[in-house]
Amino acid sequence: MAARFACLAISLAAICLPGFVTSGVAQQRPAAPPDNRPIIVQIDGPAAQRAAASAALIGKARREGWLRVIARLRITLRNEDSLSPVAAAAQARALRSLQDAVAGRALAGAVSDESVARLQSVPSMSLWVNAIQLQRLLSDLRVLSVQEDVPARRGDATQSMALINAPKVWKVGFRGKGMTVAILDSGVAYRKGSPELTHPMLAGKVDSEACFSANPPPGPSRRLISLCPNGRRQDIRRGSALNCSLEGCEHGTAVASIAAGRASAGISGVGPAASILAMQIFTKVDSFARCSEAGEQTIPCIIAYSSDLQLALDRVYLLRSAFNIAAVNLSIQAGPFEGNCDDIDQTVTGLIEKLYSSGIATVAISGNQGYDDAISWPGCISRAIAVGATTASDELWSDSNSSDLVGLLAPGVDIQVASPPANYHIDSGTSLAAPHVTGAFALLKGIKPDKGDRSVDQILNALQCTGLPVTRAGITKSRIDVWAAYQYLRNTFLEITPQPNYDVGGSRTFRILESAGKIGFTVTREDTRDAQTIFVKASLPGGYQGQLNRDSLKFEPGQATQTVTYRWSDNRTPNLWGTTRGLLSFYPTEELAQREQCPIGSASFEIVDDDFSISVPFGGAPPGGSVDVTVDRGMWDWGTLTATVSTADSEGFANEGDYIPLVDQPVTFNEGERWKTLQIQTIAHPPGPAKTFGVKVKNARGWVTGKATFTIRP
Repeated sequence: MAARFACLAISLAAICLPGFVTSGVAQQRPAAPPDNRPIIVQIDGPAAQRAAASAALIGKARREGWLRVIARLRITLRNEDSLSPVAAAAQARALRSLQDAVAGRALAGAVSDESVARLQSVPSMSLWVNAIQLQRLLSDLRVLSVQEDVPARRGDATQSMALINAPKVWKVGFRGKGMTVAILDSGVAYRKGSPELTHPMLAGKVDSEACFSANPPPGPSRRLISLCPNGRRQDIRRGSALNCSLEGCEHGTAVASIAAGRASAGISGVGPAASILAMQIFTKVDSFARCSEAGEQTIPCIIAYSSDLQLALDRVYLLRSAFNIAAVNLSIQAGPFEGNCDDIDQTVTGLIEKLYSSGIATVAISGNQGYDDAISWPGCISRAIAVGATTASDELWSDSNSSDLVGLLAPGVDIQVASPPANYHIDSGTSLAAPHVTGAFALLKGIKPDKGDRSVDQILNALQCTGLPVTRAGITKSRIDVWAAYQYLRNTFLEITPQPNYDVGGSRTFRILESAGKIGFTVTREDTRDAQTIFVKASLPGGYQGQLNRDSLKFEPGQATQTVTYRWSDNRTPNLWGTTRGLLSFYPTEELAQREQCPIGSASFEIVDDDFSISVPFGGAPPGGSVDVTVDRGMWDWGTLTATVSTADSEGFANEGDYIPLVDQPVTFNEGERWKTLQIQTIAHPPGPAKTFGVKVKNARGWVTGKATFTIRP
């Protein structure tokens, strides 16, 4: 089926890719991605590189009349959360003062909110400049770098909730309530009470909103037209993030419905009780050249710019205390790039890092070109979570980009989504995979509400560890399973203790000195709020056979402990000495137990098969002399062990104490020792017939493991 091209641009590239498509038909893999890096002037970089980049950027400004650029400034900012309110306010004033001074010099005093957009949490700003103003900006020693603000595009959505097991999480009470997801896209059809502007999945769900859209000065660049309702550079009033009315403007509504849409017409978002922080970051473009560069085939088109994304991310960060923001969704793409792309836009990279440090995940798309070794920006930023798209049969979608930088996979083919004003349609793309992950963060963050970056890491680890492995071109990534991740997060550690009478050999390792027997464990869970089943698997190599008394532990609400027993026997032929380590592993779901993937607890035990053997020289011993008795422990690989050589009980032999003493003599083996020899003195006695005597060896449990006999000659 033919792809429908509907590219929205957002910084860094001007290559058109299939947007929404209606099938997952495999296409030939592209060879290598083109070089999509923007023009960046590093002021402190090598002189030749700086001169070449400056000339290219100034030349572009001359050709286009006006050019929007992003300037990074020389000032070090401390984390606001580590500062007192007074110190934080002083730092903010210092940043604003520097931004005003640099902008004032470059623009010769012609500074307005339309020509300059200042970021508040990172030392950057964007400016509309002509060639002369750009030259002044490049010569300012207070500037670290200047780069062009160029376009990227939006990414390209089977009812997929059952596939990722979201309904199971809803059933136990986790629906995203109290959490917020930020949707930075083309606006959301949400307004309650305005049917023509509202989708039932999203009505009343937007708690805060904003619009950031290009609004250049008069001239050739005036073909960029702000989509903010006030017609200006930015708008934070109610209604500012409503979806626009051009082709492609339905994209944000579709994305929001997957992440946090309430149930309607038989479909639901992943976090149906989560609220939405909506930000419209696109611009109307009425220029054939600009739309073509972004891959659009219709005029006008809509494009987003990196500087608008910066402003939106900056605002999300500033709102972190007002809302419990679980994740930011960026279903936009530029590139792709073969490796880490932190240097493509260091301002965006810095903002994503600040969000991560505040416990807010940034979820982006891998892109839709079908590469096996490259993904799109901003997904290739190290702190972003890049998401690829899978089919209903859990295969990687043919158009989904893949590389080692992909963090997670989610359904993205033939997804039913909301379409404004109150419609539904089916589409495909990594844009629709990413909000599944964004919604998953909203569902799961409340389970482990840790502060700071541990929240992002814990949830990401749970989704990666418990997800279904999907492989293409030698790269395996996890398709999310939110129920398995939920079960994992609620009990990431089980306290496992041996039942009495077993020797503790180390942390979670229990030593049993017997070759056939059993071991029991008491399992204590952290979370006792509701019923739970934990699945158990045991492994014991080396020729042993074993069996659990139960393969699952069913906890009732309020119940903290359960027990499990493992029995084994030694079926090795011949019977060998040595140490064998067994392992009991505990899993949150039956599927993970079957795959032996992502245990929530484990306990190991060591079977020390210490069947000591004993031998004496052939020919016996004279009375009044001695006999050498050799004990063999059969192995070197264990530490100190103690055996006992005994003549104290006859077991049918003539051990009356007349010819040999009745003794229990300990024998200690040190690390690396296998044999020990000791002497037993014989007693002088009147001449008489020869007599046969027995000697035996016992292990630490008192079990006889070897016997020998010798004769005392008259």
